[in-house]
Amino acid sequence: MRAITVLLLLALLAAASGCGGGGTTTTTAPPTTTTTLTPAAEVEKARAQLETDLAAFKVSLEELRTLGLSSTKADFAAVRDTIERSWNAVKQSATALKTARSSQIQGAADQLEGPVDGVQQAWDGLGAVVDDVQSGTTTVGEALVALPAKLAALASAVADLSAAAKDG
Repeated sequence: MRAITVLLLLALLAAASGCGGGGTTTTTAPPTTTTTLTPAAEVEKARAQLETDLAAFKVSLEELRTLGLSSTKADFAAVRDTIERSWNAVKQSATALKTARSSQIQGAADQLEGPVDGVQQAWDGLGAVVDDVQSGTTTVGEALVALPAKLAALASAVADLSAAAKDG
């Protein structure tokens, strides 16, 4: 009787844990959300972490004051290890801040690429009208007809670049 009870218990435990029996147990993981921070928020987060790590480093340096004549080599080693861990955290967060700032600057520079290209294209179009007059392939009259549109395109491109520069 005892053996049957043990076997029944083992079978129940195996079924409850999903082992054996051919049944399938499906679990659904909770949905994960990822938050994408703006470049400015990334910089602020990294700056705050650096400040936190610097404060912890200062505190760890104060542990040196706890050492005295009765301190052991192990005490000195423990304080040194604490300070070193704190210093490594400072270096890591300073690197993260540098990276965040670099990414922020690169992002701003990338935002200017299109508008700068737009000004270049508009300038090239205006220059082509002038070049065509100089080469004789376009008359002055034809150039005067084309110039207002080319100037408007250049003014618009410059305005776009100015707006992009303010957004960055």
